[in-house]
Amino acid sequence: MLFWHLGASIAIARYTFRDEKMDLRFLALGALLPDIVDTPIGLAMWDSFQSVRLVAHSLLAAVAVMVLVLIRTRRGRPRRRWMAVAVGMLLHLFLDAMWDSQETLLWPFLGTVFSEQAYATAGA
Repeated sequence: MLFWHLGASIAIARYTFRDEKMDLRFLALGALLPDIVDTPIGLAMWDSFQSVRLVAHSLLAAVAVMVLVLIRTRRGRPRRRWMAVAVGMLLHLFLDAMWDSQETLLWPFLGTVFSEQAYATAGA
């Protein structure tokens, strides 16, 4: 899944935004961030969650990153660079088809329980 998230996110962002100045390193970080955060926690606490898609796979996490970027940066290059992280996170949710796991995607608005996922979907 690593190359899927990287390649597809870059291709979609390039096609959608047509922005040659977009820093692809930050986009790539955002595209991988939900798995970087959630997979170790989900595997370590498998008995509790039965999933590796946790908080970072929610819209709330991506929106929180966007709001944090808007608050902490001024207009210009730094904001543009860091906003690519949030765009990458949103693309990750799209590429994971998170609409099939609405409890996780809309966490905590539909409750605090995450959708159970088969271990094979973890990309492990």
